This record gives sequence, structure tokens and C-alpha cells, in this order.
Amino acid sequence: MKKLFPLILIALLFLVLEFPVSKEASLKAQQRDASSLSFWHIADPEEVFQPLFNAWKKDHPANTISYQQFADEEELRGLLLEQLKKGKGPDVFTFPLRDFQDFLPYLLPTSLKGDEKLWTFARDRLVQKKSLYGLPLSAEALMAIYHDRYYPQGLKVGWNDFAQQTRAVSIPGIAMGVLSNVKSGWDMLETLFVQKGVVLSGKPKNAWFDILEFFTRFSDEKDPNFNWNERLSKHFAEMELQSFVQGQVAAVFGYPEDYWRVLEKIQTEDVRIPKEVVSLGFLPQFDSKNPRYLGQSMVLGVSLSSRSPKVAWEFVRFLTNEDNAKTYESLTGKISGRPIPWTKGDSELARIQKTELASASSFILSEKAKKRVESILDKVAKEKNKEELREILNEAL
Repeated sequence: MKKLFPLILIALLFLVLEFPVSKEASLKAQQRDASSLSFWHIADPEEVFQPLFNAWKKDHPANTISYQQFADEEELRGLLLEQLKKGKGPDVFTFPLRDFQDFLPYLLPTSLKGDEKLWTFARDRLVQKKSLYGLPLSAEALMAIYHDRYYPQGLKVGWNDFAQQTRAVSIPGIAMGVLSNVKSGWDMLETLFVQKGVVLSGKPKNAWFDILEFFTRFSDEKDPNFNWNERLSKHFAEMELQSFVQGQVAAVFGYPEDYWRVLEKIQTEDVRIPKEVVSLGFLPQFDSKNPRYLGQSMVLGVSLSSRSPKVAWEFVRFLTNEDNAKTYESLTGKISGRPIPWTKGDSELARIQKTELASASSFILSEKAKKRVESILDKVAKEKNKEELREILNEAL
């Protein structure tokens, strides 16, 4: 018995020391799972996410989701940056891919698992040095919205052919050529840069000039491509979209929410066109054999100061997995940030969007670059001696 006593004592001592450690680890795990995850998002009401939240709760019964919806994107952006700089704010939040560099200092990266399926344009931004900084919730690409009666055969594929096509329309054929009264003006310019393979520095510098000259031709009253100018739609808060529903322009470029807004205005306001004449089309191309589009995305990110980072990232992956991506598409009508091939059962909107997104790139002009482009655009629009201006710009770019 005396020989057994030391062994029993050692065993008891081991249990006494081991139990508190295991209990503490268990409690920490419970607290981590039980913590409330705060989630800030734009536009979608909580009812949209409720089926997903309910599914999440089945595997995380002790975890609660504190959801806050914002109606204004700029309001959300400003508040997020203000809070994140202070080490505060939500665990999970949504931000536009174009603002990635602004939010990068406050994003908690995670390792790539290999099963992440992203649109190429989003992956190029969100994957940095083999680390993942966010997962897209939704994606969209700039497309054409047009009147059937003016374009009964649809829009021409090539830019030059489309420009000629607009000349046969009895009203302005396209809202394009200026930035001041075209909601999609900057996106249109960025799309042209994408299609021409322009970079913000380096060669070919002439491509900058060629694109800006081509763009402004649509607003030059002396040019055969003239369709639009700063006087049109200047009294409309929604710019070219209002002109479109009033039958004052035959086509505009926009995103799915612009299309939905057009249909809403047709149904609720005194307008001049029926919704049956509104059609969707692909954006014209410089090279129809190598189509390129501008991709945008709303991204889910995890805050660097999240109190439950592991659970937060698990939640982001859960919301964007294949099954839930399909659910999100069906609940919102938006295109998922996870590539899901279009099928015959999809709407025309989904078919066009998914086709464009598969060949989309990201191109983001900084505010400094935008000011630079605006000054050049002004010179391009006013300067008569194009060749002389080309040389001046080549020196400046």
C-alpha cells in the first residue's frame, strides 16, 4: 500500500492540475462561440439574411448575430473608417472592392484554404501574398440598358459600329461623353481603360489620349458621334436614368440596381415609356474576340480588432459558400460573389451579368487620378489641334 500511495498521489496531482486547464480551455471556447458577432451591411434588410442566420444558428446555437443595415453607402463607409481607426466597429462588415486599399489596414487576413472560388477580378485584389483579405458577397458588371423601339436588333458589338448605330436614332442614342451629368460616367471611362489594357503609368501612353478622345466625341456637337452634353438631364437628380425613362435618350450604361431603378420608376411615376420596351445588352467592345468588362463587388471583411476573429471568418466563409451563395442570389436577385455558371433557368439579367463577370477586370482610379483625367478631358474637349495636344499629353502622362 505504501508503494501505491506515491503513485496515487501523483495521479491525483495530475488530475488537479490538468482539470483547471481543460476547463479553462473549454470555457474560452464556449465564450468565443457564445459571443455576439456584429455585422454591418449595406442595402439588404435583415429579412434577406434571416434564413442564412437561422442555418448558422443550428451549428452555433450559442452565437448571436447583431445585424445593422445601412441605406447609404457613403454613410457606412465614413462610419466604418472612423470606428476602425479607433480599434472599434463591427466584427464583420461590407465594403466595395473599389475601396479595398482604404480598408486594407483594418482587415484581418486569413490563409487560403484552396476551396475559395472568386471571380478573377476580385481574386486579383483580395489575395495578397497568399493571404485572403475578404470574400465577395455580390458582384456586378457594367452593361447596356436600352429602348427596343430605337434598337430593335439590339446594340452593335463593336464600339465604332455602335457609334454609327446611334446616328440613326431620332433622339440621343447614348448618354456618354461627359462626367458631370452621367451617373455611370467614371465607370464608363474605367471600362474603356480596361478594354484597351491601359495602366496608370507606363506605355502605351497614347492609349490614354485615344480613349479620352473617343469618349469626348459623344459630347462634341460638331462630331458625327455626338449624342449627349452637359445640358441634357442637368435638372434630373438621377441624371441619365431619368432622361431614359422620360424617353429622352435611347440607351444608358448601368448596373443591375440601375435597371431595377428604371423599372421601378416606370411603374411608379408618370413616364413616357412602358417597361416592355426596356432591354438589356452587353457592353460594346474594341476587340469583340477578346471581350473585357469592368467588374465591381461588395466584399465581406473581418475587422483586425474583432474580438472573435476565428468565428468571424467562419461566418464569412459560411455566408459565401456555394449553397448559401445560391440562396443569396435567389433571395436578392443579385449576382453572387462566388462564380455560379448561368443556366437556362436564369433571367436575361443574370445571363448577361455572369457572362460579363467571367471576363471582367478591376480598374480603380484614385481621386488624384480622377482630377488628372478631368483636367485632360477638358483639354481634349476644347483643343482643336488634336495632334499637338497628343504630344503635350504624352509629355505630361
